[in-house]
Amino acid sequence: MKRPLLCLVPAGWPRHLCSTLPLWTGLTGGLLLSAIPLPVRAQDFVLGANDANFIEVDENFVFRNIVPSASTAAEARSQLITALEIHLEDLQRTCNLTENQSRKLRLAGEMDAHRFMTGLASLPAGKRRFTQEEWREAHLQMQPLQNRYKNGIYGPGSVFQKSTGTTLTEQQLAAFQQARMARVKRQYQAAVKATVSMIDGQLPLTSTQRDRLVQIILEKTSPPVNAPSDHLQVFLVLYALSVIPEEDLRPIFEAAEWLAIVQLRTQGRSMKSLLTQHGIFDEDGGTERGTSGPEFQGIGIF
Repeated sequence: MKRPLLCLVPAGWPRHLCSTLPLWTGLTGGLLLSAIPLPVRAQDFVLGANDANFIEVDENFVFRNIVPSASTAAEARSQLITALEIHLEDLQRTCNLTENQSRKLRLAGEMDAHRFMTGLASLPAGKRRFTQEEWREAHLQMQPLQNRYKNGIYGPGSVFQKSTGTTLTEQQLAAFQQARMARVKRQYQAAVKATVSMIDGQLPLTSTQRDRLVQIILEKTSPPVNAPSDHLQVFLVLYALSVIPEEDLRPIFEAAEWLAIVQLRTQGRSMKSLLTQHGIFDEDGGTERGTSGPEFQGIGIF
């Protein structure tokens, strides 16, 4: 039986300020609560005690809402450059870059960092008091930068990624892609196991059921190339669960358990638009993003 819809908002948060995602309570009500991306964190704002028409925030909330551990533009830029160095070191280990290649890729990454910092500079940093309308406008301004940061400054659509394709030799590019796909598959395997463990916490399963469910998901699906490495991994696995044919999953569960899994699969199908918004899939369904196998709505189905 369907239960009341749940607004996924932590205790103490004003509901009218937060993004909501309809989920059924019960099996999944607590499963994804901590994973939903919301506009700001609880410690970053308080409502005026005597005037609910205004929102008062910490002066550094803009930076912390986009780059969580940064409170200033200098800290944000430092983190971007550190991330770039990690990418370059990874490429160096995999592809043995020449000095000229390293210089070109560093310049491309610095362009991405500059573009991102320019976007940050356009935000109302330091502003502490917002009207409701100003708050909505600020959130709309922040959202593209939030998505870009979560998807990777040097990831899909970046100058760095495009330059990688034109700077590396065919042999280097093949080695890079092979290493990248191996990493994506490892992350996906870990995400599948973690998500099944979370399901088990709400719907107790036997060890045989857990192992079989993990096996089926990994056998029947493959991650998109741009698989997330953050909280969206859970959403990706739930979506993968929703596209696996019923006949592959139904024998794993008892009748009462299957009813709960059906609800979970229904919820998983609703994750498609969210994953697309975050760049995990293409707008047309992500037909070229799977790691292998024929594609079904952005997830490879074997």
